[in-house]
Amino acid sequence: MKKMFKKSIAMLIAVLMVISAMPFTAITAFAADTDYVVPASLSADTANAKPQEFNATAYFGGQIIPNFGGNLAYCSDRFSLDEDTGNYLGKKMCVPRNTVMVYNGVSNATYMPVYAGFYTTTDKNVQMCYVTLNWQTNTFNIGEWYGYKMVSSINNKEGIINGSVDFSTVDKEEKLLNYASHDDNRVSYCTNDHVSGDCYWRTQMYYSGTGNTTDFYEKFTNPIFQYGHRNEYWGWKNRTVNKTVSNTNIYVLNYQPIYSVLSNSAKVNALGGNYTYKDLYNEVWNNQQHYTAASVNAYYKAVAELVALDPQSIFDVATDNTVESATQTAARKIKEVYNNYISAAQSLTQKTKYTFVRNGATVKEVYAESKEEALAQAPTLTANTEKVPADKTRHTWKEYSWSTTATNYTFTEVGTDKFEQHNIEHGKCTICGYSALDLTAYDAARAVLFDRLLHDTDKYTEESFAKYQDAVRPYTGEQSFNSQDEVNAATYAIVSADNLLQKRSVTIKFVVEKEDGTSFTKDSKTADWGHSVNLDTQSNYVSKWTITVNGVTSKMYSNATFIEHVATEDATITAYVTDEKPDTKYSKVTFYGKNNAIVAIKYVAAGTSYSTSGVDVPVIPFYDASGWDRDTIVADGSDFTVKATYTAKAVNENKCNVHFNGTDKQYAYDSYVYLFNADKSKKYAMYADAEGNELITYLGGVDFSVPRRDDIYIKEVNANEMKAAIGFSGSYQQGLKSSFNVKFWLPEDATLIETGVDLVAKFPDGTVKRAHDRATKFNARNEYTYTASFGDSKKTVEFKPYLTYKKDGVKTTVYGTSQTVEFN
Repeated sequence: MKKMFKKSIAMLIAVLMVISAMPFTAITAFAADTDYVVPASLSADTANAKPQEFNATAYFGGQIIPNFGGNLAYCSDRFSLDEDTGNYLGKKMCVPRNTVMVYNGVSNATYMPVYAGFYTTTDKNVQMCYVTLNWQTNTFNIGEWYGYKMVSSINNKEGIINGSVDFSTVDKEEKLLNYASHDDNRVSYCTNDHVSGDCYWRTQMYYSGTGNTTDFYEKFTNPIFQYGHRNEYWGWKNRTVNKTVSNTNIYVLNYQPIYSVLSNSAKVNALGGNYTYKDLYNEVWNNQQHYTAASVNAYYKAVAELVALDPQSIFDVATDNTVESATQTAARKIKEVYNNYISAAQSLTQKTKYTFVRNGATVKEVYAESKEEALAQAPTLTANTEKVPADKTRHTWKEYSWSTTATNYTFTEVGTDKFEQHNIEHGKCTICGYSALDLTAYDAARAVLFDRLLHDTDKYTEESFAKYQDAVRPYTGEQSFNSQDEVNAATYAIVSADNLLQKRSVTIKFVVEKEDGTSFTKDSKTADWGHSVNLDTQSNYVSKWTITVNGVTSKMYSNATFIEHVATEDATITAYVTDEKPDTKYSKVTFYGKNNAIVAIKYVAAGTSYSTSGVDVPVIPFYDASGWDRDTIVADGSDFTVKATYTAKAVNENKCNVHFNGTDKQYAYDSYVYLFNADKSKKYAMYADAEGNELITYLGGVDFSVPRRDDIYIKEVNANEMKAAIGFSGSYQQGLKSSFNVKFWLPEDATLIETGVDLVAKFPDGTVKRAHDRATKFNARNEYTYTASFGDSKKTVEFKPYLTYKKDGVKTTVYGTSQTVEFN
């Protein structure tokens, strides 16, 4: 930043005679349009910095930019021969051709020089003369007169007046004249010498206006100056001779607005109050972080331009060609710099104040232009509490964060409850140290329990199965154990409940029929459900076997004289004996499941093949069925055995989160759930979402099978609002096979007519095929699984469950939400 210094009046007078020959060059440098960098002179770390040093007395004000001297000066005509004395007196008055004054509203140094003088051409004694000046305007005033008497005569006397001779180098005496003490404003210096002499007078004309605040400069053209004299020669002669000087221009640059700012005599509206220059700069300097970067940068830039402005330096006649155009250029710059400062000061913008509150007390206040900027200055959050066990499945802790309130300007530290599953290794959580109980045997026993409740109702007597249900019901929900002894006791209770089960008895009537058509009952046996019954014809040859169940007779493909039959329902088995050996022989194929349990027995004619995929592999808890150990049997009349192969399920098998009454519990797919803490007098529904907007179906009671989905939500409902409903409670896809868990509910006094799934298949070529699949079997809780298998052609299939029922003689069909599956 260029620093300016006040120039004295004496210096200006000393250079007046030669300044016209010097070019004017603007040397003020203004800040670039980039972010303003505070210079060292403004730095708070620099001595004599801060705004206090910006005192107006250190800057330009009250000076002139003259153009006076040489042939540029305007002078009056020389006076004629004195009519009374005959003396030829050389008299002239001279003023600058063009004068530029800089007005600051304070200093009296804003002036234009005026010179007058005479010299004698004879050896006459000049006792007294006077000089008056009358300019026809009240915008300017005349200052004090000074008289000069030449100590020695010089040759170029007129050059002293018109500026061709440097007056400051002339040997002279100077005297301040109090002309007001003389009559008619007489001034005298060359008196009582009685010798020829040369006398000169000078004074200054001062600007007394108020400064132009529109164009920031004024022009005064062709003022009229009057110059006269009286002299006394051997007696007082009252003679007046008037000469005029015109054709001169005076320009007044208005620097006063800037001067008043820098001198702290003017205030500007900013930041909600009136600030002087120094106070505003102090406020911004000391609180920069409170204001937006853009407005502070603009303000600093405007300040730099303001204090750097030197009106004399920006006055450049060489560039603008004329004094008038140079004056206009300088005025525009003064106006621009001043207005920029006012605008920048008034545009200072305070950032938003954000407050950080902890436990009701303010811990920090920051100023920022955005929420993100404020959060970057946030205090350190409260340290997270130690993770501690919450229950046997997870631990809990508080995690703190800054959460905004509705005002958006206050951040409140909030502790949020967080939960996380235990990471159990060797019976202990590696994160919180929770000692885990060994639930392996307990979980295995419960898995058998749930499988039995879902699939084995028909295997046992109704009475024994009811007793079993009552015994195991306390263990169908989630349990809380305090010790391993409690776990072991619960496991023992579940396993011991098996003793209450009694297999349902099955009657097998064994009939032998001869070739002549006669028959007899060879045996009638009673067996427990699932047990094998040995049937031996004790003959040489058997042509065929048949089995009759519920009046329907089916052929059993075997020529064996002895068979084993797995008893699952009452049946009559007939063996047709013959004296001749049958032409066709059969191979007996026995299918064994887990632990060598007989799954099925098939008889295959010799010389033919049989695919074992015709027999389903039994589902076993904790295992995935891989198939049979033999894919195909080629019968040759001998017996074959086929065994099921299993692989243990992964530990992290998929589970469903059941949300009920504020608790979340995980269950394996297809497992049995009994809501122990439910009020049986109320009604509940199953939803797919936490808000309860997507109804799956209503529950007939307080138990159900876990669907294949991530989450279900059980909520209480108003019994009066319940209507027949059906929905997919879960689904999964394996290759070209899609399966859906379906659950439905019927109101009281409604009769089920039909339920199932409608599907629409759309093919890429535009072909559309539809199917209507009816469900033939579902459990007591109105649940069933629908499975559809497709070929490998590309298609999109939409599945929609339906329910048809009759109530009060009206037949109605309702549909559930459809699901669409892509097959590629």
